[in-house]
This record gives sequence, C-alpha cells and structure tokens, in this order.
Amino acid sequence: MATELDPVVGNWYLNTENDTTFEVVAMDEDEGTIEVQMYEGEVEEIDIDDWYEMNLEEAAEPDDWVGAYDDTDDDDEDDLEDLDEDEDDDEDEEDDWDDEEEDLDDEVDENY
Repeated sequence: MATELDPVVGNWYLNTENDTTFEVVAMDEDEGTIEVQMYEGEVEEIDIDDWYEMNLEEAAEPDDWVGAYDDTDDDDEDDLEDLDEDEDDDEDEEDDWDDEEEDLDDEVDENY
C-alpha cells in the first residue's frame, strides 16, 4: 500500500517492503527529490513520486544511531577538551616564566 505520509526533514521512517529505517535530511522541491540517510549511514536520493509509492511508516530515531551527518564522536570532544587544558597549562607556564624573570631582575638590582 502506498504511503500518504509527507516527507518531513528530521523525521524517521520505516520502509516496510525492505525493513529499512531512514531519516529525511533534505528536500529539493524544485527538483522533486528527497535526500534520506539510512540507519547504516548511506545517503540516498528519492524522487518525490517514488516516495508516495513506497510502503512507509513513521519510526522513532534509533537510540544508537550515528550517521554521516553526525560524524563527531565523544573522542573528538575529549580531544578538544585536552587541547583547551594544554593551552591553559601553556599560559600558566608563561606566567611562571614571567615571575622568574622579575625575581632575577630584582636580584640583579639588589646586587648593584
């Protein structure tokens, strides 16, 4: 049975004919195409006429889904945090160096 569901960007659908789950990620009304990203990550383009011939049901977003458009992972965020910490450490080292130079300058002034 053909679907009566309209494609909505951000919504998930189940194609009951082949048991595939996908998200609508973009639509081009001028071209009459819908871009979808499969659960496995592949991105495909569907003609609007083909969309309405498919057997579709609305579906919930999978809990463990990470697709091509979501290519950042927790490791990337950890790396960014480490970089921020390294920059803070560098600033602290520069401050310590400046303090040491001032102490040396004070010693030189006292000796002369």
